[in-house]
Amino acid sequence: MFRGKASATSAISGRPLSYPLLRKTFASLLPEDMQGVFMMIARAAKEGWPCPSDAAIARAYGSHSLRRARRLLTYIEEQGLIVCQLDGVGRRTVTLVELAWATAPGDPNAEEVAQGSLAV
Repeated sequence: MFRGKASATSAISGRPLSYPLLRKTFASLLPEDMQGVFMMIARAAKEGWPCPSDAAIARAYGSHSLRRARRLLTYIEEQGLIVCQLDGVGRRTVTLVELAWATAPGDPNAEEVAQGSLAV
């Protein structure tokens, strides 16, 4: 599953995990076309922003298919990188497993425009 263990700080420098290091450590475990979506979710989690909608995820993946966006999240979850949870009102939270970063609850059915500023 993981090729080594990472934490929220770099083992060498003791500094906070940077986006390039995050991409190298975790996103690189995914196919290249999925890495941008993972990084978008990671940024939302690190900043405490709402979880991106299915439309925003689909757009970041280069698609308009909401079903494809949901399958993409399922695939990333099956790789052990994230955990997706729905609350009682249907808002989604995504947690990055190794870092314990979590997005704020977000509406998976929201229009992409409402969360369009999440690009990395």
